[in-house]
Parts: sequence; C-alpha cells; structure tokens
Amino acid sequence: MADYLRFYLDHHPSLFYYRGTIYDVPFAPWHAPFVMAAITTPLPILALALAGTAVALARGRAPDPRLDAGEETRSLDLLVLLNAASTIGAVALPNVPKYGGVKLFEPFFPFLAILAAVGLEALARAVADAARRGPRAPSWLWAMGLLLIVGTGAWKMARRHPYHLSYYNALVGGLPGAERYGFETQYYDLWYMDLARFLDGHYPGGVRVFFQPNNKEYLRHVEWYYRAGRLRRNVVIVPEESMADLVVLTHEMRWPQYPALRSRLATRPVVHEIRVDGVALVTVYAVGSAV
Repeated sequence: MADYLRFYLDHHPSLFYYRGTIYDVPFAPWHAPFVMAAITTPLPILALALAGTAVALARGRAPDPRLDAGEETRSLDLLVLLNAASTIGAVALPNVPKYGGVKLFEPFFPFLAILAAVGLEALARAVADAARRGPRAPSWLWAMGLLLIVGTGAWKMARRHPYHLSYYNALVGGLPGAERYGFETQYYDLWYMDLARFLDGHYPGGVRVFFQPNNKEYLRHVEWYYRAGRLRRNVVIVPEESMADLVVLTHEMRWPQYPALRSRLATRPVVHEIRVDGVALVTVYAVGSAV
C-alpha cells in the first residue's frame, strides 16, 4: 500500500478539464475521482454497488444470520471495502494530481464490480424472501427483471462501440450532458479506427496529416497502425501543420489552445467528422491540396 500511495504522491501533474475548468497546478478538487466514477459507471451497476456497500458494512458491524455472514464472509467484505476505498481515495488526496478521467484509479473498478455482485445477491435474496411470503410470481418474471438490470447497461455499451471512452450515464445526461456541464468528452489523443479507414479509403494516393492539439502522441503511435495493416504508409503524420494536407482536430477541452484552434480551423472545409450522440469527437479539415 505504501508503494501504491507513493506512486500517486510522486506522480507528475497533467491538464484535466473538470466541470468547465482546466486544472494543472493546483490540482482538481478532492471530489473529482468520486464524481468521475459516479457519472461514468452504468447506473444499474452503480446502484447495485451502493447496495452491496451497505450490505457489506452491515455485515461487518454485527453478525446477522439473515445476512448469511460468517467470519470468512466478513473478512472478505472488509478486504473489498478497504481496497475500494484506498484505490480511489489515494487519488482524492489534496496533494495528488487528478487527470485523465478515471485512468488513475482503474484498480478501483474490480472492487466496485464485486460490491455490485454483493448487492445483486442481496437483491435476489430479498426477492426470494418476498416471493415465499406472498403470491408466487412466475420464474420468467424474475428472469425478465434480471435481464432488464443487466441488459440495459450491455445495450448502452453495445451502442457506444467503439467509442466507449466517451460513455457517460444518465446522472449527467449522457455524452451531450457531459459536454454541457464541462466534462471531457474523450480520453486521450485517440486513434479511432473510423478515422484510419477514412484516411485509407479517401486518399489512396497518400496524404499528409497533422493532429491538433497534441500531434506528438500520433507521431509516436502511428507505427503500430502501419505494422498492423490498419493504415497505409503513404498516410503520413507530419511534424508541423504547415506541411499537412489535413488537420485533424481532436475535441479535447483540457488544452488551453483548443478554443483558438477551433476558431481558426472553422474557416477551413470539413472533409470528415466523427460524432457520437451529436457530440463531435474528431473533425478533419482540409488545409492543403487534399480536399
């Protein structure tokens, strides 16, 4: 645990767009990781995890035969609760950098999933108890209820494919609401396959591309796409905008220069755009001969 905390305490700062403000130093508020976890987790899982947390805390306070809590169960509850609290709590410390959405506390989510399973088990027990005491409901009705809980999140994830890093739940109004309330709509300088297919398909003779606002990440990653056969080598990522035929603007609000870039490029022809739920993630502008 000391090494885990030291990693965050010694971590370098980075830009983070949170609730309409760009943070670097000083860091974003302590509540940022909790808010990000709450609005990026599918609501059924989040509700079950909260219920599971309540059950685990109740089992830990006092043994209760109705909760089926033996010593081993209570020990596992404590282990999960401590790990969940520490993995997200370390990022919430005031002197720790906060950025990149949820990536700095990804170890938190397996424990959130375990707590959701605890909540689901408790819900199933409650439903079974109610069924024994009252009129017996047909088994298909319980199956439909479970399908509704699990299927809602699965359906939304399937619809979001392959833009899962732009997912927000209904607490913030989905992706359009996240944009409206000042949250980043994507992470982090992403190479979308739709963009690679567009560049390959529309410019068979080759094209020179520059990415704004952070071209250096694409210069580093493009070789992976060449080797995988996802991008032809005559689609060249150039080191300067003045050398480009196309400029790809990734709509990432954390960059202070983003508003000026968007305003300047608005005068250029748009040749391609990736939108999810009406929110632009990537816009491709013609700045040279490749229109």
